[in-house]
Parts: sequence; C-alpha cells; structure tokens
Amino acid sequence: MLQGNGSGASGDDAVRAASSQASTAAQADVAAPSKLAAWKSVWPGSSAEETPAAAEDTYIARERSLAEAVLPVQMSCRQAFDMAWACQSPAGQWRAVYRHGGVRPCSELWDDFWFCMRVKGYGEGPLKEEAIREHYRKKEMDKYYKPDTPSSEDIWQSRTVDEVLAPGTVFQNSFKAVLKRAEAPVEMTAATTSAKVDDGREDANQILADAERRRRIRQQMGYTT
Repeated sequence: MLQGNGSGASGDDAVRAASSQASTAAQADVAAPSKLAAWKSVWPGSSAEETPAAAEDTYIARERSLAEAVLPVQMSCRQAFDMAWACQSPAGQWRAVYRHGGVRPCSELWDDFWFCMRVKGYGEGPLKEEAIREHYRKKEMDKYYKPDTPSSEDIWQSRTVDEVLAPGTVFQNSFKAVLKRAEAPVEMTAATTSAKVDDGREDANQILADAERRRRIRQQMGYTT
C-alpha cells in the first residue's frame, strides 16, 4: 500500500513538473519579443506597419518629387575614377586632414567607379538609365532619409515636378529687346489704363538705374572707364 501511494505521488509530481515546464515555455513565448518588433524599435520610420494603400501613396509622392525627377541617368567612369583617385592620393588625404581634421574615407567613391564599370556594358536605353537612377537614389536615401536624422523636409515641404516650369517657357526674350521696349514710349489706351502693363519694362528700368548709379560711384572714386 505504501509503495502504491509512493508511486502515485511520484506520478503526480511528474505531471506537475511537466505542466509547470509547459506553462513556463508558453510564458516565455509570449514575453519574448519577435524579430519584427525588435526591428521596428530600431527602425521607427519603417514601412512595415503601413497598409498597401499608404505605401502606394508614399511611393507615388516620392515618384512625383523634384528630387526623383532630377536623378542622373548618365555616369562618366573616367570622372568617377578621377574623383576616387584624387581622394585616395596623399595630396587628397592631406587636404582632408588640413580641412576636416582627419582622413577621408574613399570607399563610396570607389563604389561609384566600380558600379560605373559594371553598367558600362549595358546597352544605351531604359535599363541602363534606371540602374544609374537607382544607384543615385540609394545614395540619396542613405544621406538624407536615415531614421532619427534631421532633414530639411522637417521644415520645408519638398517640391514636386508639377511646380517646375517646363523647359523653354522662361527667358525667351533677349535682354536687348527688353531694353528697347523699356525705352519706347507707352501709348496710354483704355487697355493700359485699366490694367498694368507687365512686359518686363519695370525690371529693365531698374537695371538701367542700377547701372547708372554704379557708373556715378565709379566716377566719384576716380575711375573714368
């Protein structure tokens, strides 16, 4: 009888120990943070929590930004090599120590050169242009959009391509033509009296007045030419 009770007690102890271990493991699984949570804490500005719609909106806004529109699509391997070699040379490092107080790392410049050599074999076309654009896009993101770093976009809103004037829409008239229009007499008609004429005459008159003022100052200082 005593032996039977002892064996039963041992069995109960084993069951209790197993259940205790199972509950401890379950609590550890619940308390242990996941890798995704740890990654989010290090990278608070990540897009892991964004919905597909939000991510798509951010992508569209990025594509419409002025910085995206002006990314280079061409690259000179000779220029990239010259910049990397100048940085690596003793003169370049001495200049860095003199100006900045320490040697300058040149790995980024050498990366640009070797990247240019890799894409040099690509045929001219959209594939090569997109590869170069992606290279400069990554450099820009690493430089200006790292988490927990100040950015000018914290104060100023980035311009979009819709706010940029199309090529060939400004500075179409020559400066001499603007001066001639400024010197010509203006006929006062009903249209000119009702609305102010804005064809560049005011700017031209201001330029002429500034030139005359500078001429008089030079004459007073003894410079006749």
